[in-house]
Amino acid sequence: MLEGAITLVVGVASFFLMPASAVQTKTWFRPNGWFTERETAIVVNRVLRDDPSKGDMHNRQAITPRRLWHALQDYDLWPVSEIQGSS
Repeated sequence: MLEGAITLVVGVASFFLMPASAVQTKTWFRPNGWFTERETAIVVNRVLRDDPSKGDMHNRQAITPRRLWHALQDYDLWPVSEIQGSS
């Protein structure tokens, strides 16, 4: 029970404390962010060199309740979720 509670606390804290991306690390409790401007440029360049398709803005779609419901109804993904959950 104690291990589960610790895992829950760490999971919830990481949801709120982790930045959205490497270039969006400034928050109210971390006003300077994690990286300098130069380091941010280096991170972006390395990510784009690794996968050039990430520079395309067509891969960004908001998660809406409707999209989430359709994803949950996709029974082809259920085995993948089960395998990942049992690891």
